[in-house]
Amino acid sequence: MSEIAKAKSELRRGEIIGKPYRYFHIEIEIRSLFCFKRDPILICLFEGDDRNLQVFLTLRTSSLSTHSSEVALLGGKREEGDANDVEMVLREAKEEIGLNPSLVIVITSLEPRRFMTLKYGMTITPVIGILSNKDAFTPMLNPNEVEELFDVPLDMFLKIFI
Repeated sequence: MSEIAKAKSELRRGEIIGKPYRYFHIEIEIRSLFCFKRDPILICLFEGDDRNLQVFLTLRTSSLSTHSSEVALLGGKREEGDANDVEMVLREAKEEIGLNPSLVIVITSLEPRRFMTLKYGMTITPVIGILSNKDAFTPMLNPNEVEELFDVPLDMFLKIFI
């Protein structure tokens, strides 16, 4: 089984909790005055086949200059035309996986949080949205950014952060 398949399997079973750094950067909250890069992200929820809430994750391509070959939520760099975090993450989701913004019902934006990975400092602003019609979404991955799209149970995140 490949390393990617192992990581995805462990993520799906929720076994990543409590494991040492192995497949992706474990983020540690930092409270400081340092200026971190600002990264809005989209936590796109949808009902899975088992009727439980799922979250989209991507495996970033190995050719990217930052965060290459990492598992990531949807999001990216702000562009000049982006009016706000919501507009930015919806644009990025369309660019990365072909997710039409009209299919996402944005619920809220959470407070920004500062995190530090082994390589990068960043301020994450989670935007929470719901995929209104899973059947209307046909993923179209941008091969320059995303190697794979998969989903994991929302419960996995709740177990980590609660």
